[in-house]
Amino acid sequence: ETKLIEADVLEHNLDLGIISRPTFSRRLKDYNLGSFSHSLVVSKEFSQDLTSLANTLPLYTLGNWQKRVLQTNTTIFDRFPHLETRNPVNCASFIRQIVAKKLGMAVLPSYTLDSDFRIIEEFTDMRMGIYLIKKKERKLSKAAEKLIAHLTD
Repeated sequence: ETKLIEADVLEHNLDLGIISRPTFSRRLKDYNLGSFSHSLVVSKEFSQDLTSLANTLPLYTLGNWQKRVLQTNTTIFDRFPHLETRNPVNCASFIRQIVAKKLGMAVLPSYTLDSDFRIIEEFTDMRMGIYLIKKKERKLSKAAEKLIAHLTD
């Protein structure tokens, strides 16, 4: 997703984009808008404790990067070494739908959660940045400049 958004901004298909990491492109300017913690979640329909859920549901991760962060920075795999993990896509909205349909549990950024989910465990040290990007030499409208100023103040 992020690479596609960067490409659209570089090719003038978008004036601005929002991505989940600082840009790697020297032709883009990024503005840090903040960061969000992650939480282990299941569908609100599940009432079991984490031990029961870990024995029956797979854990969907946002790609291999998130699995590595969970292995390094949390104890979830120490506590549940048999936990089956799956990472079909690096797309929070897709994994969110899987969890809402009771097909598994996931670790998702807090901004993606609503009343469809039950938070099992919060990982406050596991944070995801949000960045606004624009092409460096692109002249923006006054409205876009005001938006950037408002979001970055």
